[in-house]
Amino acid sequence: MRPNGLVIPRRLPRHQDPDELISLGGGLMVPSVPQLFLELARGRSVVELGLLMMEACGLFAVFHETPQSRAVLNALRDAEGELERGGRAVYAASSGPYCNACYDESGKRLLFIDAGGESHSWRQATTSTGRRSDMWARPPLTTADELTGYFARCVEREVPVARKALQAARLVLDGAASPLEAKFAIMQFAPVSLGGDSWPRPFLNRRVSFLPELRKLAGRSWCSCDELWPDLKVDIELNGVAFHADERGFSLESGRRAALEAMGYRVLDVAYEQMDDFESFETICLSFADVLGFREAPRTRAFCEQRKELHRQVMAFRF
Repeated sequence: MRPNGLVIPRRLPRHQDPDELISLGGGLMVPSVPQLFLELARGRSVVELGLLMMEACGLFAVFHETPQSRAVLNALRDAEGELERGGRAVYAASSGPYCNACYDESGKRLLFIDAGGESHSWRQATTSTGRRSDMWARPPLTTADELTGYFARCVEREVPVARKALQAARLVLDGAASPLEAKFAIMQFAPVSLGGDSWPRPFLNRRVSFLPELRKLAGRSWCSCDELWPDLKVDIELNGVAFHADERGFSLESGRRAALEAMGYRVLDVAYEQMDDFESFETICLSFADVLGFREAPRTRAFCEQRKELHRQVMAFRF
């Protein structure tokens, strides 16, 4: 029970069942992801908790270096160097731009399993020029259904803060690949009672295959659409420079956009600066609702105040 440079032990909360813990061997136990969120719920708002859950259910992790995490990464890099000398690699930063998908072309969730049957490892995201960022690509840690199911059972057991956790889990969509995608999802798909627009939910990062004659134009055989309504053939792209690499990375997307539009898709864009400014974001969302045929929430005075507060919390949050 003594802390060291890597581990800070904590006593098991009364409401946690020891049988639900995950054993790492040697008597060391850690909570599951849903259990962890019960602890994170204390002192956090529903919006903050929902954004953290979006990260856990998504394809990204923002890395905040601590002495503990630095020790782990240094050990992994040492191990990677040894394995690479032996002909195998554990993880490596890709030389290509950051790109992921959560669903295949039919809308079925991808399994994130490699050819050898192993789970995909974490990969440090890089820009189109190979510069490493503070974001990592990785398979989802859990799903929105797993979270809501677990917290619903905890509510029945009258576990503290379970109702808050359940409310936050109901905001979550699987498959976000960047913080900006997660923030847009909370703003647009949250219920009106919270200040959201309660839009019909899309697929986040669903693959679309290009027609053979358009693959040269697109520079690839398929792409992953940030927010896709396949029946409407509308894709909303969330463009944050910090996470979509760099200006050159944006120019590489022009062929992809042209190929999608040639296939009959409507591609709409939201930049970080547009989302960060509340008035600009509201104008964009109302125009998108017209394109999508969605009924926007009535802009009453009370709703607008709620929405401004939701926007403040969402944009102030740092993953």
